[in-house]
Amino acid sequence: MLYAYAVNPKGETVDIEVQGFVEEDIRRIQPQIPFLLSIRSFVYRWQNATQRYEREYGTSAHYNLDVSKSDGVKTFGLLHTMLPALQSGAEWQDKNRVYYELTAYGQDNLVEPLVSLGLYDTETGHEYYLRNGELVIGYMDLFWARLNPTIIVQARTSYETIRASRRQFGLKLANEDRVWTELPRTKDSKESWFLRIHNGAFLKGQIGYEEWQTLSKNEAQAAKYEKRTMKPERYSIPEYEQQVFHPYEGIRTVENEVEYIDRRTVRLPHNNLFVEWKSVTGEELKPIGGDRKVFEASSERWDERMDVNVYTDEDGNGVFVQVQDGFDIDYEKGLIIFEASVVGVVKADFSVRNLRLYKRTYGNGKIANEMLHTEDNRTYISKRGCWLYEPTPVLKTMPGTPNVETVISPIEYKINYRKGVIKFNREQPRTLFADYGYYTEKEIEIEDYDVQNGVLYLKEEVDFKDDVFANYSYSEEFYDYMGYYDEARQEFMSLDLNPSTGHYSTLPSTTYVNDVAVTTYKNVPSSQLLNKELYVYIVPESEGGASIRHCFSALEWHKIQQTNPMFLLLAKLFVREHTSIEQTIVMDARTRGGGLREGISEKEITKRVQGKQRYWDIGSWNGKAYYRNGTVVISLPKTVLQAHGGHFTEEQVQVIVDKYVALGIYTIIEYV
Repeated sequence: MLYAYAVNPKGETVDIEVQGFVEEDIRRIQPQIPFLLSIRSFVYRWQNATQRYEREYGTSAHYNLDVSKSDGVKTFGLLHTMLPALQSGAEWQDKNRVYYELTAYGQDNLVEPLVSLGLYDTETGHEYYLRNGELVIGYMDLFWARLNPTIIVQARTSYETIRASRRQFGLKLANEDRVWTELPRTKDSKESWFLRIHNGAFLKGQIGYEEWQTLSKNEAQAAKYEKRTMKPERYSIPEYEQQVFHPYEGIRTVENEVEYIDRRTVRLPHNNLFVEWKSVTGEELKPIGGDRKVFEASSERWDERMDVNVYTDEDGNGVFVQVQDGFDIDYEKGLIIFEASVVGVVKADFSVRNLRLYKRTYGNGKIANEMLHTEDNRTYISKRGCWLYEPTPVLKTMPGTPNVETVISPIEYKINYRKGVIKFNREQPRTLFADYGYYTEKEIEIEDYDVQNGVLYLKEEVDFKDDVFANYSYSEEFYDYMGYYDEARQEFMSLDLNPSTGHYSTLPSTTYVNDVAVTTYKNVPSSQLLNKELYVYIVPESEGGASIRHCFSALEWHKIQQTNPMFLLLAKLFVREHTSIEQTIVMDARTRGGGLREGISEKEITKRVQGKQRYWDIGSWNGKAYYRNGTVVISLPKTVLQAHGGHFTEEQVQVIVDKYVALGIYTIIEYV
């Protein structure tokens, strides 16, 4: 073990009063340290003047980044995705001689002393550095025998300081009523990309003189707006409230994989968490239904690790007696379900915990021919949850091997994979069976959490290779804009910004009938949105219909503004490739030299070169190649072989065939 310490540490103190700070507040802060990450390629070239090898630098890449002490070790991405393209020249062709130097620069292009860079291999746990403190890595260290390098760029800082401020404060509240747009939260090509619009409301004054000048050219529209000019127009997004929330309006409950930060810290994909982590004593439960068997609490997601105490007042005299049996508990929904009706008031003690963390373990767990339970022939429940997406679950009407007649089409139902519940679009007058795979999971104890930033601090360690998922709730302040219903055309104008395969949007299509342009709207692949302008705008409440709409060109938006000056532009979108051909990096991973001399036989190659089939220049990746002429393919029933009840081995069949074919003919025998 290596220890480093200072023999004569130089402490520095500051006399606050001498500096003139007497009544000010002094607090410690950990500011963000901005820096420029420079990645430069270089090779060593012999210099006759100095009689030694010196670095010759090539191309470079630069990134503006920042880090603070509170970030801990901050990861900026995989190194091989941040490298500059190699320049041309003979000395750059030998990748064994190519290196990369990483440096953090601060102001005035000086090395930033407050930031420590690091290269960490997530697969091996190794770090890269030079003895003199430089951060250098060779090309072959990064790409040797790797299809997907796992070396990441990290930075940390231990810098903190103090700040003195006067004890005079002013509070400025953020205007949460503003309406603005954000890009889709996800970048997963398999998911839909919907523009996010912040929920809010505001007023706009009456139409101005210039707007009237434009509007007066259209008498019908002018008459329409004339009655509304003496009052402000109100704008809001009622579609926000029509979204699916749970358990309360504005709150969404989801399950997602977490981001690994370190062994005891993970980050959730969402901020502004809604956490209910409390103990409730003596809450009066609300009866559901007329039979008074089911009673509901005000909170869901009860903690199964904690005891639940149930009390009843059967006599109605205010004396509650604890009930020991005769009921069941639905921890997920917060329900007490009695076997018999309860006349009096029901109270309960319970704990609520809606933030949970799990580590999944994948094995070979499979269930076949399980008969599903149902009470309404519409919702079917399996004996266990935690279903796997792959292999794809199969629902069938009969046990046994699935076939075309017994398998039910997936478009008829939806699966809750976590609970193992299947919901059909309509009733199923039959008994159903399921084949599925499942995973097991272990709950991880959470020590603390950061609600604002979505960070969880753990009581036990996790590994970066673990599959860790969280079930949590967060405050959703945005409306996912999927499109709008056009009342004039009587159709929904969908808008999915993901140009990948399997995603669709409604776009205009113009055809000519008798030299007259006819525009229709069709649901087409979203890839047709590439290199098109999209204008998203909001309309006032008095207009009616959808509050958020979009159009497909500057000309169309200009016409809308001329006839509807109170329609306000929210965003202009472009769907396009995020890279250009100039940014393409071509890396040659081949090593020069080697090969086999001509004339060496295949038998000698097999003897000297182990695993020759793995070499692309002398191996046969797609099977052995044969001449088109002089080759005969013979198909025989496999029942002639002893392994299938016949009388011959494959060697005996080969001898018989060779006896009857012409000399020089190559035979390929296949058994069907």
